[in-house]
Amino acid sequence: MINPSNIDISALPSVPLGNKSSLPQSSGIYFAIDSLGTVQYIGRTNNLNQRWTQHHRHYQLSEIDSVRIAYLTADTDLLPSIEAALIQWFNPVLNGSDIKASPSDKIRVSTYLDLALKKQAEKLAKVQKRSFSNLLEVLLEQAVTEAIEKGVINND
Repeated sequence: MINPSNIDISALPSVPLGNKSSLPQSSGIYFAIDSLGTVQYIGRTNNLNQRWTQHHRHYQLSEIDSVRIAYLTADTDLLPSIEAALIQWFNPVLNGSDIKASPSDKIRVSTYLDLALKKQAEKLAKVQKRSFSNLLEVLLEQAVTEAIEKGVINND
């Protein structure tokens, strides 16, 4: 097992947050480190590069000066226990805190649709010159707006 006290964060390979696409496609533990060398966040992933394409903490970290993503490659089976030990040792401020999203952030939603309904919706999207996902977003927004206007739900 890994001893967190033996890890020199400054000696780990790292990339600036703005160069996250240059992270390797390997499994490991990652550390978001600010300009003072303070570990702000620790996480684990099976693919460092892919994980950082749309990380849920990106907006928060981009508001901190000169954040770097350092990493420690590790076998996927060991990631959960290594991550837990490192979080306990470094106690990063963002681990366990609320996620602060950018006002323009969007999230991915997965759902199941009846096949016939999906085909009809795809036809409608094509007629409206929209993508299928944009059509779904617009229709959902209309339904929520209508519910708010009718007092069915609150706008909070």
